Amino acid sequence: MTITITVRKNGSLGITAEDAAQVRLVDHDGTPLQMPEGKAISICRCGKSQRMPFCDSSHKQSSWVSADIGCRVESVSAADDTPSAPQL
Repeated sequence: MTITITVRKNGSLGITAEDAAQVRLVDHDGTPLQMPEGKAISICRCGKSQRMPFCDSSHKQSSWVSADIGCRVESVSAADDTPSAPQL
């Protein structure tokens, strides 16, 4: 299984609803975070979101600009088909 994470130019990391259903997102202690069921998710990159780690579009009200030009990052889960969160 491949999960696609889209690095948006000057924006968040986007994950479609289909892929998000397969993602397990954990905090720095390994505690699973609640994922919005059946919805696409956006992960904050600017650090200004009030809903961390999820994006709340705060980057649009600031002068934050990403250092990259946009790309797509793909992660393949473990061989046992257990979904794993991509290393961000």
